[in-house]
Amino acid sequence: MLFYEPAFATFFSAFYAVFLIASGSVSRKRILLLASVLFYLWGEPVFVVILILSAGLDYALSFWLTEPAPPHRRRIALAAGVSLNVAHLAVYKYADFSISNLNTLLAPFGSRPIPLLHLALPIGVSFVVFEKITYLVDTWRGTSRRADGFVDYCLFVFFFPKLLAGPILKFHEMRDQIAKPEGPDWSDFGTGLLRVCRGMGRKLLIAEPLGAFVGKVFDHDGARSSMGQAWLVLACFTIQIYFDFAGYSDMAIGLARMMGFRLRENFDAPYISRSMTEFWRRWHMSLTSWIRDYLYVPLGGNRRALGAPTSISGSAFWPPGFGMARAGISCSGAPITACF
Repeated sequence: MLFYEPAFATFFSAFYAVFLIASGSVSRKRILLLASVLFYLWGEPVFVVILILSAGLDYALSFWLTEPAPPHRRRIALAAGVSLNVAHLAVYKYADFSISNLNTLLAPFGSRPIPLLHLALPIGVSFVVFEKITYLVDTWRGTSRRADGFVDYCLFVFFFPKLLAGPILKFHEMRDQIAKPEGPDWSDFGTGLLRVCRGMGRKLLIAEPLGAFVGKVFDHDGARSSMGQAWLVLACFTIQIYFDFAGYSDMAIGLARMMGFRLRENFDAPYISRSMTEFWRRWHMSLTSWIRDYLYVPLGGNRRALGAPTSISGSAFWPPGFGMARAGISCSGAPITACF
């Protein structure tokens, strides 16, 4: 269910009406959690059960990640939680890829091919896993206190505006908003609606037409294109991927604002950057900050750097999903990020 589809407009209108008339933060929290689970059920019913069980395990492990639990038990709990979350990501995204390569390697030896699993890729599985790992690591570090209740943590995991394309949230940034949803005022409604409209404009008026053009070119033999045509297609794809990502981020931030939630910004005009380092800081900021805080620095990066890591290989500076044009275009109108 994409944000600009009639089905979502019907879903959100019904939910929003109930959300507005709900009295009290507890009622709003439960209504929002129910709507978020139903939104995910629409896209991938089976994974909802797995995600709820996984969230339950995260929440249980969080009691072992803080004092007075002994340090060795805290480390074991953290390793178990992170490993299981990474395993979910690996199975859904890379199981068939790994099996295919293994079958290729074993074929010369006469081995029978291993059947592919053909698992459907859940919506935003990468972002969900990143957020769940963030919760575990921040609780272990003491950056964040564990959730006050399982409902709060589930709402953080399932919060539907950010499921399709981010931004990637951190629990300590959302803790107070999730614990006691205050509900929107007229300023929130107006600001959020304008942001949603801007996102739809970016997606439908810019990204979609450019994507159709790029797709037609990719469907033909690239060797037949002139140098000028090749550069034109590259420029169009560069614009398309930005407005696709940024458009969905605008819609997510706007929808959340209409409900009284403030989400972090995700893009800051990256194509006006004057260096690759600046580009890295401006492009999908929630993802790049996650890579910096939970991968780059823990693996030995410059802990004193206030900006983006500058020693990462050049390929890391390209926009996430760059080179995946065919995957993005073949998603039947879904955001390119949904293919991650």
